[in-house]
Amino acid sequence: MEKKTKRLCDGIISRAQDHGIRLKVNNIASMFSVSFEDTELFKRFFHGLLKRKIYFSPSMFEADFLSIAHTGDDIYNTLAAVNESFKNLRG
Repeated sequence: MEKKTKRLCDGIISRAQDHGIRLKVNNIASMFSVSFEDTELFKRFFHGLLKRKIYFSPSMFEADFLSIAHTGDDIYNTLAAVNESFKNLRG
């Protein structure tokens, strides 16, 4: 579980850097959180993911979780949605 969560979190950080987006990702075990300096930016990120059928917690002050049900494909698809959401944040 920890390896999957690290893969997801590292992927989010990498894609944020690619798009020049400043954020912070924290994780421990299978829990993680994504936070932005700008709450409006987080809101747009959250809705961008939701539009792509990826559900993160609706507040950057809440934790997200991976479970044993999440597959490598789920992580890949989540990171693809994260990338698309980041593209739209910059545009």
